[in-house]
Amino acid sequence: MIRITVELLPHGTLVDKKFLGRIDIANIGRDPEGGFYRARFFNEDTLLRQEIEVEGHDRSSGVWSLLRRCLLKFDVTPGRTVASGQTSIS
Repeated sequence: MIRITVELLPHGTLVDKKFLGRIDIANIGRDPEGGFYRARFFNEDTLLRQEIEVEGHDRSSGVWSLLRRCLLKFDVTPGRTVASGQTSIS
């Protein structure tokens, strides 16, 4: 699993740093076209905001390519969160 943590560092220092969110990207399978990944985006309150899947990712293109594909699928609508019991926003 790949974990990306987003933090605010006021004035570029670790003093008073603030957690803003997290992305966990898990490998969930593979086929001849590439890897399948599930990315879970969490808010600063660590509640699940959104879950997306990326299919057919060429691992040789690297982690930044995978992160880009995940971010392109992310719904940036303010206030959107996954309701209790759901695994994704419909």
